[in-house]
Amino acid sequence: MAHVDIKHPIGSKALIDQGRTVTIEDMGYEIGKKIVMQKNRSVGLKDSPVSPENVGHIVDLCYVSKNEKRIVRHNILKGARDQGSDAGIIFLNNK
Repeated sequence: MAHVDIKHPIGSKALIDQGRTVTIEDMGYEIGKKIVMQKNRSVGLKDSPVSPENVGHIVDLCYVSKNEKRIVRHNILKGARDQGSDAGIIFLNNK
């Protein structure tokens, strides 16, 4: 059984349109932290992965504008590293 989670961050225009006051930097950082917490939380559940390294996370940047993708990606990885590890994070639509 594969253990994978998919995240879909959004760009600053969508954040503003939704009335959210968070920046894309903060949004990305929080996503990165949540990825690591989810990896750790999933271990030990029924039919769960053996370790956090057995959980993959896909981050699809399709809803982030081209000029913001690098910023969001950087902050997701920084949040994950600060939480423990940025291993196993795969980015789609990164260009």
